[in-house]
This record gives sequence, structure tokens and C-alpha cells, in this order.
Amino acid sequence: MYVHVPDLARLGKSLNINGDHPLSLDVPKAAVQIKTWLGQEKSTFEKGFSEPTTYPQTPSNSESKKDVAVEVKNLTYTYPGTSSPAISNMTFCIPKGQFVGIIGQNGGGKTTIMKCLVGLLKPSNGEIFLDNKPLSGQKVGEIATQIGLILQNPDTQLFCMSVEEEIRFGLENLKLEQSEIEKRTEESLKITGLSNYRTLYPFKLSLGDRRKVAVASIVAMRPQVLIFDEPLTGQDYKGRYELVNLAAELQQAGHTVIMISHDMELVAKYTERTLVVGRGELLLDAPTRDVFDHVSLLRETYIDPPEIIRLAQELRVCGLPSGLLSIEHVTEEINNLKISAFAGERS
Repeated sequence: MYVHVPDLARLGKSLNINGDHPLSLDVPKAAVQIKTWLGQEKSTFEKGFSEPTTYPQTPSNSESKKDVAVEVKNLTYTYPGTSSPAISNMTFCIPKGQFVGIIGQNGGGKTTIMKCLVGLLKPSNGEIFLDNKPLSGQKVGEIATQIGLILQNPDTQLFCMSVEEEIRFGLENLKLEQSEIEKRTEESLKITGLSNYRTLYPFKLSLGDRRKVAVASIVAMRPQVLIFDEPLTGQDYKGRYELVNLAAELQQAGHTVIMISHDMELVAKYTERTLVVGRGELLLDAPTRDVFDHVSLLRETYIDPPEIIRLAQELRVCGLPSGLLSIEHVTEEINNLKISAFAGERS
């Protein structure tokens, strides 16, 4: 069992601020301790963290057409029997090879977007393009070769008697040559680390490994885009990182990755760009390093930035730069401030 050590505890150990007195796990108190350690209880920096007053949206035409994996224009969907749209007038564009997060409160529209993208729902209005081809008119089977979906519960996707059969099933339905099926099966087993489990019944595997089987069966069909829908639910700390590391490896291999998640720590660590969805609207679309500065907007969708990001925001008054998302970067910058302060004392 892997237990996650809070970031502030890890930071305090790395900095060794107060010797035997650990860094507080309360963000404001920890910020005071660090300011004292830096000798900046009354900082000379006039500008600290101030929340942005505008909500930038990534322009839909910011990428050339040939580099676009997914384009959504004025997307609206209203569920039958309801009067208000679940999503309304959404427009965004995702370039090929990008790792994008979609965050927001439950019922805000994230799952509806996903179902429209994979063809499970037909938009009430608007258009979706995959690799510059309109989604309308395509069958779900055709869409599956372009955009793959890994569901929150992998058990809804598994039904074969072995891991290898699970991977081969989709390939056989594509009517590929046997040699190509063998090649893709081996590739998928290798990239997901399942080679030693190929003959096992999937439901004898752990939840984390069953998720990997679901990923392998989708990746084998070589879709350009992969959607991970809340893939971390029920995972322990080790399992969370294994799966998102796998998603990152797939991105490095050329896939476009979309991750719908409530895990802000991993969204901050892995995604390049984040879409914030709430009340059926696209509230914010910006680089992830900028998204977490919109604290009030995030709070409207019941999201708080990770504690290490909130601490970094508190310490901007001491000269910490903006856009720090990881404990490693925060530790490095605080140490740089300490070195500068020490050098100033000696000069």
C-alpha cells in the first residue's frame, strides 16, 4: 500500500526550515513560517498574488487546420424531456499531440461533452470535427477508430476470457490482416506493461490493471485522440500515477490526450491546458499554469487549487514567480530565494 505524504510535509522536510518543528500543514500558517525563514515577514515586494479579473479563452483558430485533432463549434446538447441545455454554445479547438484536462463540478457538462465527442449523443446544435472531418454522418464504429474512450469503470468495457483476446477483439472487428493484429496486440501489451498477463482472465486482475487492459484494447486500434473519463476513481496513490504516466507516454508517442478528472494535483502535474466547465458552459480555457490563478471562478465549480499551488500563490509577495505547479518547482524557487537572501546578508 502506497500512502501519499502531503506536499507541505514533503516541502518542510526538503527545506528543513525549523529543524525539529515541522512545517505547518495549514497553507497560510506554512506561508508565514517560510516568510520568516526567508527573512521576509514584511516583504518589500509590492505585488503579491492577485487574482486575474479576466477569463481568457484559447482562440479557436489558434492552430492551423492540419494540426487540429478536435474542433468543437457552438456545441449545444439538451437531453430529451428537459428544457435547459446540458451544455450550451461551447467552442474550443485541441491541437494534435496536446494533453488537455477538463475539470468542473458534477453535472456541469463534462460527461455530456465526452459523449458528444465519441458519437454517443448527437448535438442539438453545433458541429464537431475530428481531424478536420465532420462527426455528423459517421457511425459510432467509424468514430472509434479516431477517438478512443477509457471509461471510469473499466469493467463496463471488458468481456473476453483473456487480456490478449480483449485487445484482439476490436482489431478483428476492423478486419485487419492477421499479421497486423499480432503486431498491434504485442505493441499494446508492451506499452501498458501487460505482457505477462496476456493469458489471464481480466477480472482476476486488480482494478488498476483492468484499467490498463481497457487502455490497451483502445490503443491497439490506434485512434488519434484518447479520452480518459475520471480514470483515477478508486485508485490508490501508486495506481493513480501509473495510469496517468501511461497517458503521458501515449501523448509522447503522438496521441492527443483528454483527461476528465477531479484530481487537481494530477491535472496540474500533467496537462498543458485545462478547460473549466460549469453550468453547461465553458467558463475558462487556458494554459494549466494560468488556470489555477482563477481561484474565485474555480470555487464556483467547487474546485480548490492543490495546496502546493496555493502556498506558491501566498509566497509571490516574497518574489516567487507565477505558474509554479509542482512541489519540485516550488522547492527550487524557495531555495533560490533563500540563497539570494543569504548572499544579500553577506554583501
